Amino acid sequence: VLSTQHDPSQSESATSPATPGAAGTAGEEQNQTQAREFVNEMAITNMAEIQLGNMAEKQATSPQVKQFAQMMVEDHTKANDELKQIASQLNVQLPTELDEKHRELSEKLSKLQGEEFDREYMNAMVDGHEEAINKVEDRANRANQTTSSAGTESGQATGTAGSNMQGQQALNQWATKTLPTLRKHLQQAEQINEKVGQNQ
Repeated sequence: VLSTQHDPSQSESATSPATPGAAGTAGEEQNQTQAREFVNEMAITNMAEIQLGNMAEKQATSPQVKQFAQMMVEDHTKANDELKQIASQLNVQLPTELDEKHRELSEKLSKLQGEEFDREYMNAMVDGHEEAINKVEDRANRANQTTSSAGTESGQATGTAGSNMQGQQALNQWATKTLPTLRKHLQQAEQINEKVGQNQ
């Protein structure tokens, strides 16, 4: 969609920070692509946690599992609402359906009841939160590394580029803010998983 009027200098400027025009555009495109992928992954994770949490509130036997499921629905609904606002800044359309991996997990859990459901659900919660933490940590770490350079560039950003940059920064802030919540979820999931695992 972007015009390439500066074609002759594009290959040179891509490697030279002295000419920020084309290099900046290429960098922005890469950042936008990474942001879009991250938003999609996190939106699907949130959807899955909400859907599975609703299921667990009905099908779980352990009061601890039911309580954990309720927390999943509340916290991930809030996180997803915040993510929607950031996605609109980045012009990213959020997915409306789960991916194949989460669909298969949902179908598997829907057929279970009682203690068997508790074990499989909590096991999935540990795995899912470990995976989510790795992705969010990566984004949050990148945010810390780019904060200094983003400050000098933000004054020059206008129009769509400015909106994208603000969206990028908002996404980085979301990752930093969400990380402690995910870690708390994982810690509780591990504790409950250990307890329900002993009921075999």
